[in-house]
Amino acid sequence: MGGGAPQIGALCAVALTLAFLGHAAQTNRAPAAVPVPRSLFMTNDAAGVDPFFPGSTRRKVQQDSEDGRKTARPVGVGALQLKGIMGPPDKRIALINNLTFAKGEEGEVRVPGGKLKIKCVDIRPKSVVVTLEGQTEEHELILPEKVLPTPE
Repeated sequence: MGGGAPQIGALCAVALTLAFLGHAAQTNRAPAAVPVPRSLFMTNDAAGVDPFFPGSTRRKVQQDSEDGRKTARPVGVGALQLKGIMGPPDKRIALINNLTFAKGEEGEVRVPGGKLKIKCVDIRPKSVVVTLEGQTEEHELILPEKVLPTPE
């Protein structure tokens, strides 16, 4: 029976290998389906602000009209910002909402509610006079004072 011992040892080795491979195949296999949790962010638009753009007005709640539809916010001269005035008195250029205007020029500027067509009537040293499309009333945009450090 000396020849049977190596066969039994070989059979045991094969059986152990198959058992090990079968066990390893079960533990290395990916699960059939992994449920992915969905993120849900609740926000109170009336009280909250955008953390990346705190001055943004895009999250403000619009008032509902009587028939339940959202009403568009009126876009007016309050949405215009005079950001700078450059040039000599006879050839001044004004920067309004990142768009340049010379005296007498018309153009569409971007405002939070869309676009607004304006006409630059006059450019003064520290202000600009404009009219809105469809209106004859003139509005003066005043250049904001920049506070600069004073030498001591």
